[in-house]
Amino acid sequence: MRSGQIVIGQVMLLSLSFDHRIIDGHVGAAFAYEIIAMLEDPDRLFLEMA
Repeated sequence: MRSGQIVIGQVMLLSLSFDHRIIDGHVGAAFAYEIIAMLEDPDRLFLEMA
């Protein structure tokens, strides 16, 4: 809220959980960064799907 009004924010919270017995932390982090990159550039997501 700004000045008592609800406004659109610039942040999206993203939470992922991985079973470290199966997924190494580095692999999980790389996946998270890939998701972040696609959310920041939606055109890239559509290119990956093609």
